[in-house]
Amino acid sequence: MSTVQATVPMSDHGSPSFQLDARGFVHVPPQQAWQVLTDYEHLPTFVPDLLRSKVLSRGPHEATIEQVSRAGFLFVSHTVHMVVHVDERPFSAIDVTLVSGDLRYYRAHWALAETTRQGESGTLITYSGELAPKFYLPPLIAQPLAQAQVHRMVAAVISEIEARGRQR
Repeated sequence: MSTVQATVPMSDHGSPSFQLDARGFVHVPPQQAWQVLTDYEHLPTFVPDLLRSKVLSRGPHEATIEQVSRAGFLFVSHTVHMVVHVDERPFSAIDVTLVSGDLRYYRAHWALAETTRQGESGTLITYSGELAPKFYLPPLIAQPLAQAQVHRMVAAVISEIEARGRQR
């Protein structure tokens, strides 16, 4: 499956920022994994807490995407709206940067590497993200919330990649 590690350093303004890393192995080549990762408009059908994802503009290896998600923990819930710019290096990497929205800072990197694991060929998918919300969340709530959301996101992406791979 996937492993997720998160660190929560404090920013200069006393609010938390997050560095989140996750990885997972799928039994498909990078080209098939790529098709799921770049299926931006369909991400809400399998990524938990992602309510909407709309491509605003598209170029040969870039896109601008509007996304709305829900971040919640116990009784605390917050809707997050953001517009991101995506730079694509087909079948190997996706870089995401914040254009505007409810976060002070957001940057993410998805990497795909063809590899073998226990004699089976496939793709290692690595996610690395850094974010800082504009809204306050106490660190004791923020850290488990961020870790859980990234774990669910990466696990859902891996599951969808595997499911689409079995359909072929």
